[in-house]
Amino acid sequence: LIELLVVIAIIGILSSVVLASLNNARTKGNDARRYSDLHQITLALELYRNSNTAYPGHDTATQVDNSLNTVLAPTYMPKVPVDPTKTGGNGYRYCTNGEVYTLLAQPQKTNDWCKVTNGADPCGWSAVASWPTCGN
Repeated sequence: LIELLVVIAIIGILSSVVLASLNNARTKGNDARRYSDLHQITLALELYRNSNTAYPGHDTATQVDNSLNTVLAPTYMPKVPVDPTKTGGNGYRYCTNGEVYTLLAQPQKTNDWCKVTNGADPCGWSAVASWPTCGN
């Protein structure tokens, strides 16, 4: 009976170690997908600008899937990506003045916002300058 309890305890310890490492891998995978999504959105925005001489307009922070889905998809990208784990009010953010844009994401690893921008902050977000670039 004692040997059986020892074996069950060892299996429990091993399974908890495996589950912890799987959760870490899932977090890294979601963050990698976020960075890839932002890169794809950036490419679509540049294609849009080449065709229309300005970025798709939106002067306040808005969710990417709400503001860009009808503008970029399906002409410039098949479908505008959605953050893999965020729902409701969270997700990728987009803001532009037509000349420059800022995209924001919130990686799971740090849970702080990161940015992709091609110039000065068009939204007036005071903290954007100090946020790290996504993927770095």
